[in-house]
Amino acid sequence: MVRPPEFLLDSGNHMSFSADIWTLACLIWDILGQRTLFESFFATEDTIMSEQIDILGRSGLPDSWWHKWERRSNYFTEAGAPLADRHVPSWEGRFEKYTQKTREDDGFAKISLEEKEALFAMIRPMLTFKPEDRCTAAQVLESEWMTQWALPEYQKIKS
Repeated sequence: MVRPPEFLLDSGNHMSFSADIWTLACLIWDILGQRTLFESFFATEDTIMSEQIDILGRSGLPDSWWHKWERRSNYFTEAGAPLADRHVPSWEGRFEKYTQKTREDDGFAKISLEEKEALFAMIRPMLTFKPEDRCTAAQVLESEWMTQWALPEYQKIKS
C-alpha cells in the first residue's frame, strides 16, 4: 500500500507533492525488494497503519493522529509499544529477507552495505508521517543513493 498515512488519519489533508514523495519511496522499495514495504495483501487500513508505525516508529506520528485512530488498541499499548502477541518485522529484517535474500536466490549480487546505507538515508526522510517534514523531489534527486547508484545505472541503460 503506497497511500500515505494522512489519507487515513488527516481527512483535511489533500493530495500534495509530499504524498507523491511517500508513494515514490514505497515504489522504490517495491522495485528493489520485489515486495511491498507495508503489506497490503488482504490488509485493512488499520493493519497498514500499524505496519507504518511498526517500521517508522510511534515517535514521529502526530499525537492528534494517534488519538484519532480508534482501533490502535488492537495493535499497540497506549504508550505506542506493539502488543506482545504481534510479530513485528523490522525495517532491516524486511530488507534482508525481501531484498538481499531474493537477489541472492535469483543469482544477483546483494546490495552493498554502502549502497544500503545511502538508500535508507534517502528513503527514511521520504517516509516521515508529517507531510510537511518529508524531503522534496530535489532532495531525493540530490541524495547519495540517487547520484551514486540510481542515476549512473539509468545512464548505462540509456546509452
